[in-house]
Amino acid sequence: MIIDGDAAALVYTYRGTSAGILPDLLPARGEEFLLEVCGVLRFRDGKLASQVDYC
Repeated sequence: MIIDGDAAALVYTYRGTSAGILPDLLPARGEEFLLEVCGVLRFRDGKLASQVDYC
């Protein structure tokens, strides 16, 4: 995690089983998947104001 002023960036991993919820990205095959994501968060008045994720 990197924090600078009112922004933070972090990398995290989603792990799960493909169930067809996102058919264009993960077809329903019942296979395990790992998806690494970089998130950029911005805070205002001590609260989360926005979050953008990049896959």
